[in-house]
This record gives sequence, structure tokens and C-alpha cells, in this order.
Amino acid sequence: MSKKTKQKKPLREQAQLLTRLASLLEKGYTMSQALEFLRLQGDKKLGTEIRSCLTALKKGRPLHEAFQFYELNKEALVYLYFAEQHGDISFALKESGRLTNEKAQQLIKIRKVIQYPLLLFLFLIGLFMTMSFVLIPQFSSLYSSMNEKPSFFLLTFFFLANHFPLLFLTFIIIMIGILFYCRAYLKRLSPAQRVRFLSCLPIFGPLYKGFCSYSLSAHLGNLLKGGLSINESLQAFCRQKHSPFFQGEGKRLKLALTRGRRLPEIIAEVSYYELELSQIISHGQSNGNLAQELCDYSALVIEKLEGKITKIISILQPLLFSLIGLTVLCLYLAIMIPMFQAMSSL
Repeated sequence: MSKKTKQKKPLREQAQLLTRLASLLEKGYTMSQALEFLRLQGDKKLGTEIRSCLTALKKGRPLHEAFQFYELNKEALVYLYFAEQHGDISFALKESGRLTNEKAQQLIKIRKVIQYPLLLFLFLIGLFMTMSFVLIPQFSSLYSSMNEKPSFFLLTFFFLANHFPLLFLTFIIIMIGILFYCRAYLKRLSPAQRVRFLSCLPIFGPLYKGFCSYSLSAHLGNLLKGGLSINESLQAFCRQKHSPFFQGEGKRLKLALTRGRRLPEIIAEVSYYELELSQIISHGQSNGNLAQELCDYSALVIEKLEGKITKIISILQPLLFSLIGLTVLCLYLAIMIPMFQAMSSL
């Protein structure tokens, strides 16, 4: 399939299409009828994309490949691929739509959290630049004329403010260098190594580990509920190409099982899954209800993840405001102390 470089479609638009499709399928529409209905309701661009999807479906292409014309996010494409294996397309569309919408909502919340502090930060940069080029030279002249020696605090602040443009530029260059290095480093790693590295990061790591646990339990649980065996489910993991990590994970799990190892211990030996996942698998296998327990566990994990993200966001904004407030206080003291010293020497 030829792919053109296009601007990514907004997540809310993707979620809306997936949810509407699921609703139409539940009302008895076929996939072609549902897509045709949405094509008639949408704008010209959406109509062209849906027409491409319909053409691909008529040519016998799988659903997950046809939806690449609509530029769905990879998580949704993985959901559709596995839905074709277990047969519950409507559930997969609804769940992927819900997750995509939740992802969009979290991104909006994060933007709102950092938007105002970012404006204040830009204001502080402007204030530092003004001090560097206007106030600091005047304060230096004032102290020279009074034969007064500034305190250590003021000397330090004068140095930082005087060299702020150079220090700020150096900081930006270092941060860009670190980002490029991290990106190049991650590209050199295998998918499993990349996931292992990301799951060990502070703050972000536990969230990523939770999402990996959710994805495996949700997809494996739905495949088992659809009547596939564990071996057939892992073969489905190996065949899909939207997630290189889960493709490799399917091969790893399948190989370990053929060597006589138990699935819970294979899951427990890696660091990118929650410990509870191996315990759930062991419990589900012992009572013959593995498929349902995996699906129930995935629902609990995503609920916990949403709670953790909300908590982090609620902590982030007050922390940013506190840091900015402390910086403003230091600026205020740096301006007022020389003035008081000058007045006391008169």
C-alpha cells in the first residue's frame, strides 16, 4: 500500500468515526453500509478516505489494512486486526474509539495544564533579558559609584542574569542534543528493548508498563473469548504488523511455550508487565476462566491508568506555579535589595 506523508488526523475525529461505526453495526448495518452512510454525512476529504476504504474492502483487503487509508492510529489498527481474528468487530470499534477519545482528552488536559505556566515562563525569560541588558549594568554602576561590594547572593544573581542569554542558549542546545541522542538510541534498540527501557523511566515508566499490561490482556482475552486457543492467539500476534513489539512478543511467548514453560512464569520474567498480570493468568488457567479474567483485568488496568494520569496532571500545575513563583520572588529580591542598600547608604 502506498503511503503519502500527511498531517496526522486529530484523535477526536478518529474516535468519533470509530464510535459511530460501532453504533451503526450494532443497529444491523453491514460494514460497507455503515461506511457508505458516514461517507454521505461527512465532508469531501472524509468522503474520499472512506471511498478508499470501501474500495479496499471490495478488493478483499482485511479491515485493518483498509482503514490505513483513513490514517487511524496504530493502537486502533491493532484492535481492528485482532477483532478480525475473534470476530467481535463492533466491540473492537467501540473500545478503540473510547480509548482514542480518552487519549485525546488527556492530551487536551495536559495542554491546558502547561499552557498558562508556559506563558509565565516566557514572560520570565523576557524579564531576565531586560535585567541582563538594562538593570544589571545600572546596578553595577550604582555599586561602583558608592564603592559598595554586593553580597554573595547579589553577585551570583548578577552573574546569572548578565550571562542569561548565553546560559539559556546553552541549555536549549543541550536539551535538543539530549533529545536527538535519546531518539537515535531508541531507534537502535529492538522493540522489546525499547519497551523495557521506557517502562523503567521514572513517572512515565509505570504508566507505560500499565499500558503494555492492558494491551496484552485485552487482546489475548478477546482472542480467547472468540474461541482461539493460546497457541492460535499467539500466532495472530505474530502475523500482525502494526505493532512490532507485540509481533516479537508473540514469537517469544510461543517459543517459550513450545519448550514446556508455563505462560505465567514467562510473563513474570520481564519488567514491562505488571506483576498482577502473571497472577491473573495463573488464576484464570487454574479455574478455566482465563479469557474472561484477562478481559476484566484489562478494564481494571485502564481505569487505574486513567486515575494515575489525572493525579499526575493535578500535581503538575501547582508544581509549575510554585517554581515560577519562587523565581519571581528571587527576581523581586534581586531588584529590591540593591535599592534598599542604596537608600541606606545615603
